[in-house]
Amino acid sequence: MRTDCSTAFSQQIHHTPKNVKKLDRFTPPPIRSPPPTHPPPTHPPPTHPPPTHPPPTVADPTANIENSNSIRNSSTNQA
Repeated sequence: MRTDCSTAFSQQIHHTPKNVKKLDRFTPPPIRSPPPTHPPPTHPPPTHPPPTHPPPTVADPTANIENSNSIRNSSTNQA
């Protein structure tokens, strides 16, 4: 029985290289990994970007409004 097992095992060993060669011939090319649906950002976006220029002070618009009002008042007074 030992001889039978050894012969059977040897036959499997002899057959495996042939099967492997056949598989190698018919194996499809390796499938490329699909691209990620959303690529990671190169750098995290800033939470609050710094302002390009400082915001105008509140005094400037109020002064403009006052000037416009004074001009209107002067025009109404003259009329």
